[in-house]
Parts: sequence; structure tokens; C-alpha cells
Amino acid sequence: MGFSYNILVILGDCMEGYVMGNERYEQLLDYLDQKRDWVAARDLARYFGVSGRQIRSYVAAINRSSETQPLIDSSNKGYRLSRAPVPGRRRLSEDSLPILPAQRSEHIITALLRSPGGCNVFDLAESLFISVPTLENDLGKIRRDTAGYGLTLRRNRETVVLEGNERDKRRFLKECLFQGGWEKVRTEPHPFFTQDFNDSSVRASIKRIFSEHSVFVNDYALDDLLLHMFIVVQRVRSGCCIEEIPTCPSEPDSRYLYAIKDLSEYLQTTFSLSFGPLELHDLELVLSQNTSILDPSIITP
Repeated sequence: MGFSYNILVILGDCMEGYVMGNERYEQLLDYLDQKRDWVAARDLARYFGVSGRQIRSYVAAINRSSETQPLIDSSNKGYRLSRAPVPGRRRLSEDSLPILPAQRSEHIITALLRSPGGCNVFDLAESLFISVPTLENDLGKIRRDTAGYGLTLRRNRETVVLEGNERDKRRFLKECLFQGGWEKVRTEPHPFFTQDFNDSSVRASIKRIFSEHSVFVNDYALDDLLLHMFIVVQRVRSGCCIEEIPTCPSEPDSRYLYAIKDLSEYLQTTFSLSFGPLELHDLELVLSQNTSILDPSIITP
């Protein structure tokens, strides 16, 4: 599940019926979106296993779906997605609607995670400007992705629900967000993000708290903790709290207790949250798994 950059798209019946209904056209748009630059026709032909003439045919069909400027630019360098704003088009940002499969998956997953009671498939398809069959194809992929995390995507007539416990939902969300690393997570738009999670400030506060309590964390583990904190803040803020007692609960090292106390107070105060006992226990486990306690007796002065 990639994090797509801003592109210019057309929203309308023509686009829905002609381009979105053809999987190969979607794949071509998705591939060009990932490359973010000119791609030679021969490279596209090799990638899709077709002739250069067939690539030209795909591009022509996609561009015919536009009533104004073509969606794909062409030159002696090859092809790329159009980047110039034109009348009748709308810029796709984190607050607007997706057109590429990877973007749609991000929005669908976010909608399902934010709606414990489920989403109406007709409303969801309409909000994405796609047909219900196209949405069902997207849901099929999401169903396969979530199965490995103990989650079930269940369809009951017009409602689709992502079922599973909160810990597993967070594990799945973390994997989706962390595929490109924390730097990519914090710099590229995604529908799950909010603007009030100041990466630098939170990072500095965590390091300060750890230093005060002789807790060591390397840079990789700190990135992992930052993402975990980000998800905790968003989920608790949305009313989605951990309510399940672990099957085999393990006790964290008691030496972490003061660090946990200060860290939880910092998060609750900074983001106006209230952690229950199970949230605090989960935070303790995550901290003990990603950090270590420094032994002052072996530190060289």
C-alpha cells in the first residue's frame, strides 16, 4: 500500500465508466504515479508485457476519457501523469478524493477503521466516484491483507465491517503506515493523518523522558515508537480504546514504571486524552520491547 503524491484527476461519469472499469488502465495510471517522472514507452511495454503500440493505445484510451486536457503527457522522453492545472480538474490532496487503487485502499481502510459499525458500500463507492464492482474488487484485496492480522472484513447486505480486536487493528494500521519508514509516513499525505502531531516535539519529549529514567532507545526503535504513539493518539482520540485483556499477559520490567508514568502523562496532557488501565499496560509492553535500561555502573564517566 503506497503513499501516492498529489496528482490532477478528473471526477465524472466518463472517467468512472471508461478508465476505472479497465484494470490495465488503472495499473498504468498507478505505475506512472509511482514513478513520478517520464517513463520511456519501451520500459512501459516491457513492464506490462505488451507492445509499444499497445501502450500508445492505452494512453489514447485514458486521454479520451478527459473532456479537457489529457491525463497522461507524452513526449520523446515517454509518458508521465499530467501535472498542469486546467479548468474542470481538481487537485488531489489528503483532503480530496483518490483515483488510483493504492490511494483508494488507503481511504477505504481509514473509513473502515473510523467506523466500528461499518460502512455502507453504496455510500462508500459514491464518495470515491467508483462503481460498486470496483469497490468490491478493492475490498477483496483488503480482505486478503487483513486476514494475516486476525481481522475479518465482513459484508452484510449493503454494510461492510472490519471486525477484530483493537490491538490487531493497530498492528495492521502500523504495517500499512510504516512500509516506507517513519520519514515517509510523516512527510507524505495520507487520509489517516492529522496536523497536530508534531514529530520533532514528540521525539524530543520522548528522548528527554527516557534520558531522565536511564532508558536507552536506538534511532530505529525510536521511529517505531513514534509511529506507535501516533496511532495510539489517533485511535484513543476517536474513541477506539483497547478493551481486550491479552491472552497471555506479560508483565513489563518494573524499572520502566516511572518512565511509563511520565510518558503517559505527557501524551494525555499534550493531546487531551485519557488512558484506561489496558492502554497503559499496552504502552508498558511496547516500551519494554523497544528499549533497554541503562546500567549506571557500567557507564564510563
